[in-house]
This record gives sequence, structure tokens and C-alpha cells, in this order.
Amino acid sequence: VLGEYKNIFPLIYISLISIGEESGNLVDVFGKLSEYLKDKNKLHQKIVQSLAYPILVLFTAALVILILLIFVMPRLEDIFMAFTESSQSINVQIQKMQTNITIICFIIIAIIIISILIALLHKSGGKISYIIDAVLLKIPFIGKTITSMQIHDFAFAMKLLTSAGFPLTTSLEQAGKVLTNKRI
Repeated sequence: VLGEYKNIFPLIYISLISIGEESGNLVDVFGKLSEYLKDKNKLHQKIVQSLAYPILVLFTAALVILILLIFVMPRLEDIFMAFTESSQSINVQIQKMQTNITIICFIIIAIIIISILIALLHKSGGKISYIIDAVLLKIPFIGKTITSMQIHDFAFAMKLLTSAGFPLTTSLEQAGKVLTNKRI
């Protein structure tokens, strides 16, 4: 039944509950799934907590740069123009700074748009999601984290299946359905 709601329930939940139904250990699976979800939630909280400060600093820096670009730079130009007639070189440098900051803002916006497009392409499935998953695994920190989480999910499913007495080939096949990274 959960398989009909793949957009609501993650694949690992559906696969593990299916394993519990097939093995007749549904109660044990729910208990182990509960422990698994608690561990996964703790890990998620640690990741969010460790990323909260850098994201806050990055957001604040972007906001300060935006305020400087919109409000301070035009006024500085007027101030320099009022003090001297030879402020052309200063004016040129301010224009270059404004241009550089504008280019950086466009690059950041482009990266965000590209990331959203990649996420949508990955969600659509097919060969493109396999390629995206392969590229994600090659990114140093992200690849290692994804690999560790996928191995943890696979090992958890294998433990459930082998403890229920399933043959190794069946266990491998069922545990493979738990993995969300197509490359792994």
C-alpha cells in the first residue's frame, strides 16, 4: 500500500516495510525503523546545526554587499564628485567595483537556478539521474557523506533480511531497493 504513495514516503520506508511483510517480522521492522529514524534525525540535526552558522554568515555578507551596491556606492560617487574635479579615476574604480559585484550576484543566481534544474532533472529519473548521482559521488565531502549514508541504509536492510532468514541473493536484491543513489 505504501508503494502507491512514493511521493509521500521515502523509498527506504517502503522497502523496509515490504521486507517486514515478506519476512513476517513487521513488528520488529517497525521497531528497528523507529530506531533508524531516530538516528537519522539526530544526524540530520547535527548537519543542520553545523551548517546554520556558515549559512547565516553567508546570508549576512550577501545582504551587506547588496546594501553597499544599492545605497552606498552611488552616494560615494556623488561625494567624490563634489570634492574634486579629478575624481574620474575614483569614479572608474567605483564603476568597476559595481560591475564586479553585479557579476558575482548574477553568478550566484545562476548557480542557484542550475542547482534547482539539476534537482528537477534528477527527480525525473532515467539515465540523467544516474549521471547526476555519479557526479555527486565524485564531489569530495558530499560524495563521502552520500556513500556513508547509503551504506548505512543498505547494511540496515541486509541486517533485517538476513536475521529474518532470507537467502543471500534475495536479501541483496531487496536491500538494493533501499538505495536512493542510482550509481551506488
